[in-house]
Amino acid sequence: TYSLRNSRDARRKADLQNLQVALEAYKQAYGTYPPALFELLPDYINQQPLDPKTGAGYTYEYNSATGTYTIEAVLENNDDPYVVSQPL
Repeated sequence: TYSLRNSRDARRKADLQNLQVALEAYKQAYGTYPPALFELLPDYINQQPLDPKTGAGYTYEYNSATGTYTIEAVLENNDDPYVVSQPL
C-alpha cells in the first residue's frame, strides 16, 4: 500500500542519514572515509542497516582518488526527489 511504501522510504532515508553521520565521524577519527561500511562496526554503528523490504545492504562506494563516497538506496516512490549529498 501507499503508506507502507512511504514508511519504508522514510526508513531508507533515515538509514542513509545515519550512515552519513557515522561516515563523517569515522573521517574525523581516521582522516579518510572507510573502504567499506563494515569498517563502521561497532564503534560508529551497531549493525549495518538493511533495506526494510529486500533485506539487502545499501550500496556504498568510496573513491580514494577523490576522497568522496556515495551511498544509495532504491526508493519505492519513483517521484520522490530525495538525494543525500555528502558535505563539502
